[in-house]
Amino acid sequence: MSNHLNARQLAVVPIAAFTATGQPDKLEAALNAGLAVDWNSLLAGSQTQTQLVGQPVSDPLFDFAPAIDTWLKAHLFGDIFQRDVLDWPTRELATVSALAVLGGVNSQLKSHFAISLNVGFRPEQLIAFTALLKQHCGAEIAENARAVLDECI
Repeated sequence: MSNHLNARQLAVVPIAAFTATGQPDKLEAALNAGLAVDWNSLLAGSQTQTQLVGQPVSDPLFDFAPAIDTWLKAHLFGDIFQRDVLDWPTRELATVSALAVLGGVNSQLKSHFAISLNVGFRPEQLIAFTALLKQHCGAEIAENARAVLDECI
């Protein structure tokens, strides 16, 4: 173990101290200094999206509306997917769960089943997932999800 504090640890000390002592001016400066990172959401999101999907993502929609591509990469994949609250497999499981019950989004569901396989789920696990859908959300939703899954496995 190193005898030195890392950058995050160094930043936390004044933030916590000024929070505890109620010094808002000093706290604001400490927060700005502690949260200033060299982060490029678009670059990180492009890398994350490519890693999740297994190849760079392109679509005629992005040529038509490039702002959508930038938003998805920067905010969804760069900011949200980079958070460490959920690992990628758990995040994908939440995504396919939400998509499965929404209905009318089978192309997105298919894409996310493919991503689920790419982040480590085995086909048997995703089949078991559709059984859970049946138990909790009904046969119609589960049957649709299973049909979309069958296109991926």
